[in-house]
Amino acid sequence: MKVLLRIIFFLFIIKSTAQIQTNFSTETATGYEYNIFKSPESFLDNGVLKGKNELYKSSLFQEGGVRFFAKKKWKKQSLSFRFNPKGIYYFSEKKSSYFTFLSGIRYINKLNKKTTWQANSWYKIKNREGENIDGSELNFPLGNTHFGLTTSLDFRLYKQNRSVFKIIYGNRDYKKSNGSDLNYNAVGATTVIRNVFKRKAGWHSYGIEGSYSNKFFQQKNLTTNTIAKFNWKDISAGVFYRYPLTKKLDLKPSLEYKTRIDSNTDKFSYTQLKPSLNLAYKNKKTTLGLTGSYSNRTYKTLLATDTNWKKLGKLNYEYFQIKLSAERKLNKKLSIHVNGFINNRTSNKTNTKSMYFRSYNYYNLSIGCKYRF
Repeated sequence: MKVLLRIIFFLFIIKSTAQIQTNFSTETATGYEYNIFKSPESFLDNGVLKGKNELYKSSLFQEGGVRFFAKKKWKKQSLSFRFNPKGIYYFSEKKSSYFTFLSGIRYINKLNKKTTWQANSWYKIKNREGENIDGSELNFPLGNTHFGLTTSLDFRLYKQNRSVFKIIYGNRDYKKSNGSDLNYNAVGATTVIRNVFKRKAGWHSYGIEGSYSNKFFQQKNLTTNTIAKFNWKDISAGVFYRYPLTKKLDLKPSLEYKTRIDSNTDKFSYTQLKPSLNLAYKNKKTTLGLTGSYSNRTYKTLLATDTNWKKLGKLNYEYFQIKLSAERKLNKKLSIHVNGFINNRTSNKTNTKSMYFRSYNYYNLSIGCKYRF
């Protein structure tokens, strides 16, 4: 309680300071989540075949949170702070409820007309129970703490160019689970080289983007105190084109190629191809985003099997995903929003004796409102 009172007092002081821009909002949403833990629809448990009625955890949920943002500007620089605590309560799956807390600081310096430098840091706590079956590879616990730092340059190589280069550091520490303690440090870089030009309907843009990251894992067995170390190198490259259908409606197709290299005998190495299509609409009161994507992922050494452990070839996934977000402003302070996400994964692994690397269906739909103070 003392900590909460201090936070409220701190926010009141910032809010009452005229030289600092502030934004405070609260939002809530009601929805339904199907197959919360992304379980396969069948599993052979001690000789008994369980179906999705026993394996799936689905529930109506209520989520709520607050967002606070404070910004101080001087000359060509700015410093901002944000935090966002959020909770989700599942009515029929109370043990699946969880809480997150995100805080962050951002510094921006406009060095000149063509170059802007940014530095960001964030810290996120996810207090959640359970295992990430969707992750498959290392059986990641869902609960974790995540700290990150980024520094980036927004620059122009020439008049029609808009480019970004970013360097990233991160540390994630997962909850101890199943006798294991897992964490990693990560370093990486991303870049986007974009060209823009204007036509009657609006601004067109096209370009390429690429990223590289190296995650250095450490996994400790809490029973034997033995430590395993390995690293994942993720490399991706993509192309995109943003096409304005009208002054308020944009279409953006893109294509991404990604590969992962696992230092542990290529155990979880894979290649993936992902085409996607995004539709975005925006006017003074309404914002709408709709994205559909297809991903095809093939692992280098992992093999798919059937229930008799017969090898079916290299493990392969196909993902079909649709994401929807819409917001409508009712007035200057109040808005309503709708969000949805559908994820269908098809796997060539049909072994009902395993929960992992299997096919699943998942969706999450919600409607809510936001009030800005």
